[in-house]
Amino acid sequence: MSKLTNKKNIDISFDIKEKVIIITGASKGIGKSIAEELNNRKSIVYGIGRSFKKNTTNFNYTQLDINNHDEIKNFIKKIYNKHKKIDGLVNVAGVSKEKTYNLSNFQETIETNLLSTFYLTKETIKYMKLNKKGSVINFTSIGAFQGFSNNPGYVASKAGLNSLTKAIALDNGKFNIRVNNIVPGYIKTDMTKNSYKNNEKSKIRINRTILKRWGETKDLIGPTIFLLSDASNYITATDLFVDGGFLGKGI
Repeated sequence: MSKLTNKKNIDISFDIKEKVIIITGASKGIGKSIAEELNNRKSIVYGIGRSFKKNTTNFNYTQLDINNHDEIKNFIKKIYNKHKKIDGLVNVAGVSKEKTYNLSNFQETIETNLLSTFYLTKETIKYMKLNKKGSVINFTSIGAFQGFSNNPGYVASKAGLNSLTKAIALDNGKFNIRVNNIVPGYIKTDMTKNSYKNNEKSKIRINRTILKRWGETKDLIGPTIFLLSDASNYITATDLFVDGGFLGKGI
């Protein structure tokens, strides 16, 4: 167990061993990176994603579309029935479709990033209430706070999710369920490869950050562990920015 102890004998535990945690978007990128590390730290990890994967991960992985609400409902119920608890939910799954002035693309983006995340969270919290404890982490975006060109569906969905987090946190605080946002900046993933592989675009994003670099998926592991652990027991309805100082940079 990892603990920091001060002279007043106050223990701050970052231990997540044996916590039952569901992670969406776990087939690749941020979700997979987090799922693998939580598993390494002895959490009981259930990752889901739309992509088919051979059994090459070190955590429980299920091919599942979060837009299929019936399957999601049954999936969560099975996990609870097996372990009699669900300690954490990490909502990473999301899509980004450029040209979302196309109504179909806009609707798909809202459906995946906002509506399905709401449904999955609602179903998971139903079981967290039985144990009167739980932590939900929603991955939003710096796009929830600023306008970004040619992608109104993504910006709208992440802004909506950002506010949804606060609403769900308020309604469930009495059950000792905490709900927070992790707000990534520009992270190297498949979703952003058209930017970081383009020298001109990449340079603009690097210069916009205080730390002068792109983020890596590993940069999001520590904040996730913190919010899932008892070290963050008095933190809810907040935004944890992991953006290299993108939003905090002035002139």
